[in-house]
Amino acid sequence: MVYRYYALDDEQAELINLAERIGTKKTLEMLRLLAERQISPETLQSIIAEIIPRDFQTRLMNLEEKIKKIEATPSKTRKRREGPLDDRHMALWPPPGGREKFMDSLIKILGRIRDTKPRLDELVIWGKGEFGVEKWIENAIRITVLYTALAEKKDGVLVLTENGQRYLDTRDNKVVLNGLLENIWGVKEMLTWLKDQALDIEELHTKFKGIGAEWRRKHQVRYRLDWLRALGYVNKMGREYALTEEGKKIM
Repeated sequence: MVYRYYALDDEQAELINLAERIGTKKTLEMLRLLAERQISPETLQSIIAEIIPRDFQTRLMNLEEKIKKIEATPSKTRKRREGPLDDRHMALWPPPGGREKFMDSLIKILGRIRDTKPRLDELVIWGKGEFGVEKWIENAIRITVLYTALAEKKDGVLVLTENGQRYLDTRDNKVVLNGLLENIWGVKEMLTWLKDQALDIEELHTKFKGIGAEWRRKHQVRYRLDWLRALGYVNKMGREYALTEEGKKIM
């Protein structure tokens, strides 16, 4: 997806947040399809006039124009930002169930996949009731099971991968961490910085911007910290964040 490489994720997240406040399910679905390039600009234009306020239409079309300009540029001549941007996902969302209860939530989610082999939308409906969250639960669950490679889609349903089953069997948080390191941009970099010294969120945000992130806000930094704290590899001390003893071992 284009936004992995060109940091459209932060802008898209802002649009999604606005859509959630509007409360239009069709809007959220349309944004997802747009991100995955499953709808054309023409289809997009025919939809937005009916379901989205004018200000939101303008912002969404600006995003679409940005995508079109990128796609119109030959891949060999596209100017990429400096920094280690690669196939890892740029966008991250809060851990389902909250940071303090995430590991228990993860066991419930993986157990649900193992026992029922649900479609993603079925798992999301279950997750809304289980965790009492309506707004961002779909994105959070997708990241939790797919982006970490703990589950995969087969014939339209979710099934556990070997890593997912291994986590259920061992409860070894390194299994989850390895999925984050491999698939989520910035996790490895954050751990490396915190190995050298404790940093506050402002300092981490500045470091991410220095290697190519275009996050205007600190949400993505905070989400990465939440995941690493939930896994037990990072701890907060006052305003600063540092590696725990377990975190130092993995580095």
